[in-house]
Amino acid sequence: MKLEIDCSWEGGQKSAKVLVHFGNTPKSLFNLTDQQIDRIRDLEDTCLLDGPVGLKELETICKDNPKSLYAGMAYFFALKSFEFFDEAKELFNKLQKDFPDQIMTKCVKGLYLMEEDKDKEFYALFSGNEVIKGAFPDRDFFHYQEVLLFHFAWEIYHSNQKDVFQQEKHEKMSFMIKDIADQLIFGKKAKEPSINKNKIFFFSFFLYKKNFRSFFMQEYDFIIIGSGAGGGTIAHVLAKTNKKILIIERGDFLPREKENWDAHSVFVEGRYNPKEKWLDNKVKAFTPGTHYYVGGNTKFYGAALLRLREKDFGEVEHYGGTSPAWPLDYKDFQPYDEKRESPRTLAVG
Repeated sequence: MKLEIDCSWEGGQKSAKVLVHFGNTPKSLFNLTDQQIDRIRDLEDTCLLDGPVGLKELETICKDNPKSLYAGMAYFFALKSFEFFDEAKELFNKLQKDFPDQIMTKCVKGLYLMEEDKDKEFYALFSGNEVIKGAFPDRDFFHYQEVLLFHFAWEIYHSNQKDVFQQEKHEKMSFMIKDIADQLIFGKKAKEPSINKNKIFFFSFFLYKKNFRSFFMQEYDFIIIGSGAGGGTIAHVLAKTNKKILIIERGDFLPREKENWDAHSVFVEGRYNPKEKWLDNKVKAFTPGTHYYVGGNTKFYGAALLRLREKDFGEVEHYGGTSPAWPLDYKDFQPYDEKRESPRTLAVG
């Protein structure tokens, strides 16, 4: 399973065929059994849903196979996804020492450079060569994940430079390679644009400390204010439309610590409540029970969404007066309630 791509660089003065392998698992990159490779691929798709259990399994595979760059990179991107940035940087420093000349190592090094606004150093790292064969002329062939990461890095570079044409060129190359991989390796072809699960790891890498000016200089099809229950749900649905979406969130990422799971710390001590004060109807200050983080209040609520009853939408008489009926009724919300209560929705969040 391989693909030949005719490429040229240096204004067409140099050209070569780039040979991309999909089924081949070179020892220099993998150094794993077929069963271990298949398991890592499964975890790349499910780790965000599996949570700490999936992350721990990736850690174990990585530690048990120190000569596998692929296992190390899978664990590295998972750490980034779970916001363990210091641990991820420590792991990458080790991978860079053990695999200094590998394509994936250099690409991640380049991403770190751009994270520090060192775009010129990124450009010099590959001698300005955006064709993988030109950047690594001694290689006879390339694994598709090396090609994906290489083009992703250049996609981010051109995003920083506000060069939309070059950015989209690399983005299209990544999409083509990923689509072929899905068909050849995983036996599936998307009939409509879908969320690229493996790319979740890539995107999580640079979004945390990215120079956001490049994002605001672009045009977007949708801009969503807030990443909580409302904004997050809308983003999840719109992600399948292949539109350009920007989510603006006032909060930072929630720090990973043991207090996350301590009800006393969260609800009694208010560890994650904002420091600001609100005023009640008597102009008395109080600390609001809300949370400003990526994910909003869904980072702390009990994952329980109750379906309202039919009578809840009608007019209600209270001691203090009448609460008017909703402009929408139970039947308007019913199809959406049934969708989120379906077994598949409950399984994937």
